[in-house]
Amino acid sequence: MRQIKEKIELAGKRDIIDNDKDKYTMAAFLNEELKNFKNNGAIDISSGYFNVAGYNLLRESLWEFTKRPEFKLRMLFGKEAIKEENDAKSFEEQIETIDKTADQEYSVAKELSGMTLEWESAKTVDDLVAFLKQNKVEVKTNKNRFNHSKCYILDDSAVVGSSNLTAAGLKHNVELNAVLYQASAIKEVKEWFEKRWIDAEDAKAELIKTLEESKFGHPLEPYLMYMKLLYEYYRPRLEELEKAKAARVELTEFQRDAVVSALRILDKYGGVIIADSTGLGKTHIGLSLLRELASVRRKKVLLVAPRQVLDSVWEPRLLEESIKTKNKSLEVTGTDSFDPTDYLDYDVVIVDESHNYRSASTKRHNNIMKVLAGGKKKQVILMTATPVNNSLMDLYNQLSLITAGDDTHFADLGIGDLKAYFVSADRKQLASGIEDIVRLLDEIMIRRTRSFIKENYPEATLNDRKITFPQRRLTKVQYSLTELFGTEIYSQVIETIDNLNLVPYRVDAYRIDIEEEEKKEVEQRASLQKYGLLKRFESSAEAIRKSIDRLLRFYTTFSAVLDEGKVLNNKKFHEILSEYQDEEEFDDDRFLEELAKIELEPVKGLDIKRMQKELRQDIKKLEPLKENLSKMQPWADSKLNALKHLFIKDRIFEEGGKKAVVFTQFVDTANYVYDDLKKNMPDKKVLILTGRTNPETRRKILMEFAPRSNNPENKVIEREADILVSSEVLSEGQNLQDANYAINYDLPWNPMKIVQRVGRVDRLTTQFPEVTSAVFFPEKELEDELGLLVKLTKKIQKAAGTVGVESSILGEKESPKNFNAFEKIKKEDASLLDDMERSSELLPLMTPYQTILSYLKKVGEKELKGIPYGKRSGRNSQESGVVLAYREKHSKDSIHFLFFDYKVKRIEHVGDINWIFRLLKCEEEEQLTIPLEGYELFRQLKIIDEKARQEILIAVNAPFNAKKTQKIKPKYQHELVSILFQAVHTGKATKEEILPVYSIITSANFTAWDNDFKKMYESYQNNQDIHNLVTSLNKLFEQYKIKTRESLAPKEVKPEDLVLVGCMFLSNPSFRDWNMLA
Repeated sequence: MRQIKEKIELAGKRDIIDNDKDKYTMAAFLNEELKNFKNNGAIDISSGYFNVAGYNLLRESLWEFTKRPEFKLRMLFGKEAIKEENDAKSFEEQIETIDKTADQEYSVAKELSGMTLEWESAKTVDDLVAFLKQNKVEVKTNKNRFNHSKCYILDDSAVVGSSNLTAAGLKHNVELNAVLYQASAIKEVKEWFEKRWIDAEDAKAELIKTLEESKFGHPLEPYLMYMKLLYEYYRPRLEELEKAKAARVELTEFQRDAVVSALRILDKYGGVIIADSTGLGKTHIGLSLLRELASVRRKKVLLVAPRQVLDSVWEPRLLEESIKTKNKSLEVTGTDSFDPTDYLDYDVVIVDESHNYRSASTKRHNNIMKVLAGGKKKQVILMTATPVNNSLMDLYNQLSLITAGDDTHFADLGIGDLKAYFVSADRKQLASGIEDIVRLLDEIMIRRTRSFIKENYPEATLNDRKITFPQRRLTKVQYSLTELFGTEIYSQVIETIDNLNLVPYRVDAYRIDIEEEEKKEVEQRASLQKYGLLKRFESSAEAIRKSIDRLLRFYTTFSAVLDEGKVLNNKKFHEILSEYQDEEEFDDDRFLEELAKIELEPVKGLDIKRMQKELRQDIKKLEPLKENLSKMQPWADSKLNALKHLFIKDRIFEEGGKKAVVFTQFVDTANYVYDDLKKNMPDKKVLILTGRTNPETRRKILMEFAPRSNNPENKVIEREADILVSSEVLSEGQNLQDANYAINYDLPWNPMKIVQRVGRVDRLTTQFPEVTSAVFFPEKELEDELGLLVKLTKKIQKAAGTVGVESSILGEKESPKNFNAFEKIKKEDASLLDDMERSSELLPLMTPYQTILSYLKKVGEKELKGIPYGKRSGRNSQESGVVLAYREKHSKDSIHFLFFDYKVKRIEHVGDINWIFRLLKCEEEEQLTIPLEGYELFRQLKIIDEKARQEILIAVNAPFNAKKTQKIKPKYQHELVSILFQAVHTGKATKEEILPVYSIITSANFTAWDNDFKKMYESYQNNQDIHNLVTSLNKLFEQYKIKTRESLAPKEVKPEDLVLVGCMFLSNPSFRDWNMLA
């Protein structure tokens, strides 16, 4: 009877469930069984995978089932059902999880990543968390072996088969499941489950945590979201650093990181600036880059560096490592003998001490630009510790070497016009201007200070020795200018300098038809010459004496030439003057030698009578001053005596390196100091090094003064030098760490000079616990000099602001920062050295990249990597809106930031990373505040997300539009473009004749050739010969191998290709309109 009864009960029940036959699914079966009152409440489930979508198919039935008196649910999952075992996923691996379909089976974490950020999904996740938190729900995983079994065990039935507890297994996939109804069969399956359950580990907390930490769960703390977004933005660059940890062991860790980053930046943008602070080993970084580029990638490399640095640093190391490069001195690039066409076929150009190209008006800048803009496209490496000397335009002029004059080069960073970008930043207060360009600098520049290295690379080693930085000491050497010159001569010098007419330097001012704006430019040049005389006056009695003597000789020659009705070629004169003022070392004799080569031209349209009158006025002032200065004797020079007293007071030859280097900006002063020390300190070996020192002698001098740093062949040195007197040629790229005492014989009008000079002895391999920087300081007379200096500077800045003259031509810009530095020198406050170094490049102390790098050094990347995409956060702010970040699925370098402004209800600041990072920046203790919650939060996020994706698609094509519509800025290039266009329009020439040159001349800004274009323009104005113009242009383009460059095709990006990385709500407490209509 019992068997008959069972047969009757089984009639009509399913034996096989495959999600296909009769459209009957495993989900339908389980929902029916959960409503079957023969099942008292106990359920055991074993499944390889589980997901939220699978739970959602059974949700209502499961909640109803919890009301059964004997309810108890035990779920046993595979070891990777919740999270994958390997959480150290690369970008490609993490992004891949978002491409999964509903028919695939994978971990809960992966499923959550791919789910749409909307209220229904969030509600389901919240519901599942609440379900799991019941005491009678248990979850375990088999950690040791993968659980591939699938079974569902209730009181009245058991299912064994292939269906996982997922949407795919319960509904979408074709499966094969057998239903068991016999009590004995159910019992046997239960026994199998019990055995596996005992061996498994609890995983309920892990599952709940995964759900709660998903993008649908708890929001992130603001600081963690800030770090997550920084990490994702820089992730490709950071992963490169991680991969390269085992390589380049001859470098320190921070140098290796710089090489890896530089290669990535170079490949991405075609150029990089290595701007680490003085003494951190930029040359070693440069050598490693050359080793990779020249030796490994077999690229043709042109190396440009100051002659002294090239001879003593680069060439010996390149020879030692057998790295093949073509080397040219920086000085040669500014001469007429330098032919840019000889270097058009190079692949890479590396420029050491690139700040020497900060002025676009110099011949050297123009020549190197022709090399870079002509021929094949080149990669450019710039190296300098001081990329900004006077204004942000210094940096723009160096960046133009990377862009080859193309101001749309960084259009994909949202900078459609690089020059306008810098001009706008330069007009602001310095700190504000710098903030505006941080994003670009973070992308293109590698720059670390000593303090950054100390904090983030505390265990860095070099040659198996831990790197330690010596304590820096600052001492002032007080002396009196009135005591040195006498009160009468001191006042005479100040008054004479202030009242000079300086006729030869302002010839244009005597033009009868001069415009007011031009006149202001001329006057600022005269102010600049006075500024130079003032600096020579402070430097030494010899420097001002010789300067006055040369000025008088120049006046005499100029006056005699003027009497013959001639003047120096004004353009050539200012070209030489500009080159001279751009030099670090001032060699007045060499300047006069160059002036003597200038051709004369007839006087035209000048007020000769006024010129002659003012020449006589100046000569009348200068002659008595020359006579008085000539009476001064070195033995009575109190400044020289103070130097010799310093040697004794600080026991320089008894302690530390037992030697000193004396720096001055003026060759006259260097010779003067050297002669005196040589004569009056016969027991000491004194050497001198200036720009006139030939390479062989220079190598010998450096080897004798600093053999540990400059004697690789270990040659025998009979006696090491005790004192080295040097001009500014040694303040760049030279290792002098055998010494630990640097003396600034001139007052450093730009205090950064102190850091550059002490940086010669304060190197990574220094063995001394302390280095000293001594500064000569005329405290008593400083106020007089600064008063005149401020007066001159105001004139210079006024002219520069009016007529647009480059401030880098004007000399060192004085600022309150510099004046404050004088106060620190007065107090012998050594913090000045660190302060000046931190601000030396005029960059922020911590850029966003340095911020995340510093965070990772302390905390590691595991936590940030583990934060799923799509999370939200929020904090109080002056703004009211939400920042969103999206990554392109198929491009690891493409991440987009934008801001939805609730005040105006639209997307703003698309791609404006600099502004957005400033907005996101917060401290660790920042409180979490989100103005929306629940349904309204997700509803509005969905609307904003759709708008954001459309804005990004528009922005992706913006760089190509910017390049297409870039403005032709060089004046005469623009004129020629107009002439060519009009020639076709008026029928002067055929379209076929004009089009080849027109397509080239409109393809980029050819700044370097605007003088050539000027000659063509003037020639055309005279003869109106369009065919001759076309021929000239063709000849120029052929000579420099200039062709139209291939333009990149716009990317095809669809809304679904964008993945939301995260979003941060920013709420102003006074704002109330948090409403976003569909």
